[in-house]
Amino acid sequence: MTDLQLLGASALAYNISPDGNFCDTNNSYFKALAIPGTFLHPSSTRYKVVKDNSAACILFKMENKDEKKIIISFRGTINPSSIEGLNDWFNNLYAGFTEWNNQYKVHKGFATEVDNLYPEIKNILLNDWNQDNKASIYITGHSQGGAKALLTAFKFYLDGISVNKIVTFAAPNVGGESFSNAYNQHLFDKTIRYQCARDIVPMLPPNWGHEGKITYDPSRSQQFMTAHNLSDKALQSDPSWEIIKKILNIITAFANGDLQNDILKTLRDYYAVGILRYINTNNELVSDPQYLSMMLDLIPGLSNIGLYHSLETYKKYVDKHT
Repeated sequence: MTDLQLLGASALAYNISPDGNFCDTNNSYFKALAIPGTFLHPSSTRYKVVKDNSAACILFKMENKDEKKIIISFRGTINPSSIEGLNDWFNNLYAGFTEWNNQYKVHKGFATEVDNLYPEIKNILLNDWNQDNKASIYITGHSQGGAKALLTAFKFYLDGISVNKIVTFAAPNVGGESFSNAYNQHLFDKTIRYQCARDIVPMLPPNWGHEGKITYDPSRSQQFMTAHNLSDKALQSDPSWEIIKKILNIITAFANGDLQNDILKTLRDYYAVGILRYINTNNELVSDPQYLSMMLDLIPGLSNIGLYHSLETYKKYVDKHT
């Protein structure tokens, strides 16, 4: 199952209607996925929608006599023009931590939606589509959908359900240090995070350090750098470090003022997970990006966040590099 196909599956999740139906199965993404020799084809694919309020995902099942594949694709944030959409945005902003298993700190808004969907997803897998435990399972999603894909993959791990691959596009960070450590220990090699230059969403919520100061702390940032394929040398030698430090210290000073609260404190404690595939401003895949340079790349994109965060932008990059 290619990353481009999983991006298409991520796009299809946006076709889940408010009443829980799957609309327009003949759209361009579905057709693009009908590649000869692959499974995901309108004429041979079964699907099921799982939906609870604003949270939604779609499961695809493809099989032949030799193998069986299941894709779980989570819908990203929808337009806030409806009650459902407003609830979706509220969950995006509900960035305080909740705990799973009394030890793993995760984004409360994303975790709430995953907790609502997970029992039915698990039931479909264990009691219907994958009773023989022979299916290859792929999890994907764009934006908030990618966040829910990561959390669902972790819940699968906790429940002893094997996953073959997790691929996210423009996904925000979803958990704290305890979550990141456990996730990367067990799922790092199976997880790919696509991030395009000038897309700010994958950099959020940020990691600002326990003391609220933007300083280089090797002991604090080692897990974060590992998840981003960074090195100590990359951070120390980056010429943009002083500029970025000044900018972020202004932001931190604001966060440490009268408006500081539990959510702002929490926003210092997020960590990325999985293998980063970063596409720079020259449309090149960078295997060892400098984190501070990545932050500088964001500045021109702030005037058009929707464009750089869109599925179409990611499709162009992923199509070129896979």
